[in-house]
Amino acid sequence: MKRYLFLVFLSVLLVWMVGCNPTIPSIISISPSSGTRGQTLDVNIYGTNFSGATSVYFSGTNIWVNSFDVISSTEIQANIHIYQTAQLGPNDVSVTSPYGTGEGEKLFTVAGMPSITSLAPATGSQGSLMDVTILGEGFYGVTSVSFGSGITVAPDYQVISEYVPVTIIATISISSIATPGTRSVTVTTTHGVVTESDLFTVTAATPGPVVSSVTPKFGLLGQTEEVSIKGSGFTGTPTVSFGSGITVNSPTLISSNEIQATIIISSGAVLGWRDVSVTIGGVTGVGIDLFDVYTLI
Repeated sequence: MKRYLFLVFLSVLLVWMVGCNPTIPSIISISPSSGTRGQTLDVNIYGTNFSGATSVYFSGTNIWVNSFDVISSTEIQANIHIYQTAQLGPNDVSVTSPYGTGEGEKLFTVAGMPSITSLAPATGSQGSLMDVTILGEGFYGVTSVSFGSGITVAPDYQVISEYVPVTIIATISISSIATPGTRSVTVTTTHGVVTESDLFTVTAATPGPVVSSVTPKFGLLGQTEEVSIKGSGFTGTPTVSFGSGITVNSPTLISSNEIQATIIISSGAVLGWRDVSVTIGGVTGVGIDLFDVYTLI
């Protein structure tokens, strides 16, 4: 009997402890869920366990919380200012209380039209496969990237939004019969479309290997990494060079448009951009300034 009563008491105690145990805030939604640069507005944050909240924070650059009031354990009203320099796109919202910090991912969006500032490499020859980097802002909710007729963009393009400017890395395939000349580049998003004219140029095919791009295009002193070299006219047993201070091991022909290799960057390699060359049957193709050696110091 005593054992039974003890177990009952223990069970009640555990239930009481769980019920009284404070938990960290949980964020469910925010209204309104978007704003524009230069705007000051009131937002309502909904969730749980907001009692005693000590701070409210928006993850995006240059979104300032002027003030906030805890309306209830499930609602906070905050006044925020979005600076003109705020990065476009979705932001996390966090609430901190004495019991911890809760975060709601991508709940508030700084809205604005996308724009393209630059593109590299800016040229590619007929028949080439290459990785192209597009820099700009407002690249959230991207639904398509286009380089015009005769150029196919692989659907697995990457949008890298952790840094400013925002980056799109797209693999493009230029048809062997694509018309030489300039092309407009278009990025379509859920909130707008941007087209920049004459950003990319298709050149006529040349005999021998053509080196169009290298991925990744950066390497740290002393680093060993796998690289993909894209272009056209790759056959047989290629020889690859990244210049002095970089050893290229085991270049492997993947297709007529791609070579993969392992490179070892010497700790004494010269910093900066360098050319990458591919030699096949005595004929050499050179890609200018395709790989950058850097240091963290």
